[in-house]
Amino acid sequence: MPEFAAHVATSLTGLAPVMIASLAGIVLALVTCKHHPRVSILMLAGFALLLIIPGISTVLRVSFYPVLFRQFTAHDLRVVMPLLNIITSVFTAAAYGLLIWAVLAGRRRPMPS
Repeated sequence: MPEFAAHVATSLTGLAPVMIASLAGIVLALVTCKHHPRVSILMLAGFALLLIIPGISTVLRVSFYPVLFRQFTAHDLRVVMPLLNIITSVFTAAAYGLLIWAVLAGRRRPMPS
């Protein structure tokens, strides 16, 4: 188990800047919740996803890679590994979509000139 924790910690160290920025975004969303509830909820959801995705992805990769390499051939892994990356990318895109929605939420349309 200590080896597992060491692998997870090493993997997450490289993601520390993104995770710190996500924590800051969550704090900012909580602070502004009373004045801008819709924007804050969207921000909170987006930053929470950006905080959780790397952790879950890292734990799954560290725990399942040995199993994958025993169960699948090299040819099979060329299919499985991109699928895992696509799943992570879809959730990351959803998080960014929520943040973009938060930026645009509640804004009035510009008056035609």
